[in-house]
Amino acid sequence: MREISATDDEWKRTNFASYDYPAASVSIVLVVLVTWVLLVPRYGLLGAARAFLTSILTWCTAFALVLAPALRSQRAHAVTMGGRRTAMSLSLSLYNTAAVMLPSRGAYSLRCHWLRWSGLRVGTNVRINAGTRFYDKYVTIGDSVWIGPECSLISGAKGQISIGSGVDIAPGCIIVSGSHLIGDCRRRAGAGSGAPIEIGDGCWVGARATVLAGAKIGSGCVVAAGAVVKEGYYPDDCLIAGVPATVKRQLQKQNGAPIGDDSLC
Repeated sequence: MREISATDDEWKRTNFASYDYPAASVSIVLVVLVTWVLLVPRYGLLGAARAFLTSILTWCTAFALVLAPALRSQRAHAVTMGGRRTAMSLSLSLYNTAAVMLPSRGAYSLRCHWLRWSGLRVGTNVRINAGTRFYDKYVTIGDSVWIGPECSLISGAKGQISIGSGVDIAPGCIIVSGSHLIGDCRRRAGAGSGAPIEIGDGCWVGARATVLAGAKIGSGCVVAAGAVVKEGYYPDDCLIAGVPATVKRQLQKQNGAPIGDDSLC
């Protein structure tokens, strides 16, 4: 997994330069409108109306992104980066608004492209379902990842979230990399803090699990439903469960081929 840098301007320039914004904007609007027409016979006028609203929001996002190429001159580089950050922030806000309006399943390519335009790093064959929201752009998602409905990923410059390849995240999970220092009696949630979260390749995070700032989950782990994974390192190929979560036992690396020493888990 590639670590995210809050000041990685080179990646931002490369990411934005790789898109033809006007063409992409028109394409997305046409795709959404055609989808709306196709959904009328199956879902009726209400479903069509929801898709139409989604198309409007998509168009607004695309319009904001079209402004970025106009600011590409070297002389206006500082303005360019500020404009791009504003466009990405607006795009992500619109994505979260539209997240519940897109079809509950499907539209995966649209979601992924939208998130990439919003500054997130999203791999190939990623499937993100309805209602999943992203708060800030400091998220890396590997290839062949499944994220179920109604998940929340809350990141920050001090708390990047890295999700490996082949990861499955069940519905209702919360991954939050921010926290607070304990304050005095006037306000116990003191100064804000954050720490990176890493979820290794091939992990399965069960429904309604919570992963907190500073958690580093090794490859091939299973996080039980409802677990609260706090700060700390969790080795590869383990079952993690409980509140707070602890390592319960070691899992097999392959069918019939246990690995390591059970005492490690």
